[in-house]
Amino acid sequence: MSNHRRPAPHLTSSKDWLSAGHAARKRRARAKVPVPAGSITQAPELPLADAIARLEAPPVYSVQLPWPPTLNHNTLPNGRGGRILTAEHKTFRREVWYACNQARVPAFGNARLMVQILAFPPDRRARDLDNLVKPVLDALQKAGVYVNDAQVDEISISRRERREQACVIVGVSSLEAAA
Repeated sequence: MSNHRRPAPHLTSSKDWLSAGHAARKRRARAKVPVPAGSITQAPELPLADAIARLEAPPVYSVQLPWPPTLNHNTLPNGRGGRILTAEHKTFRREVWYACNQARVPAFGNARLMVQILAFPPDRRARDLDNLVKPVLDALQKAGVYVNDAQVDEISISRRERREQACVIVGVSSLEAAA
């Protein structure tokens, strides 16, 4: 008995059925995520100096980012055994790039890094803080802050009070400069 689903009635041969599914998957993978003008917004200003002062060691550079999308649904199957990012994650990465450029966060190159994250969640739901780390680190890498997130040797994350406009404040500093 085969594990394959039966083709739709309007597709007579299995070749038609496979090519129709493949075409639909290709269209979804190629779909660009439109970003209308003004849709990338910064989170409302928090007392950034107060939040940074709460970090263990003040970072060299800090930036306020929007609340990251959940890690549990960040990719979709592409039909060839691989995965593609969802539109929500692509938009988040674009917003991180924009925020890093506005805050003039430099590229750290191949330096060993310490990243500190303050999470201001949108509601009181129970959340795993470890699910915030991966999307933030990947987005900072795509924004050009560092070459590879394997450079991060120290990570600190803490949950703060709930905010209407949820955000994360990320501090990045070089461990080589501190040594």
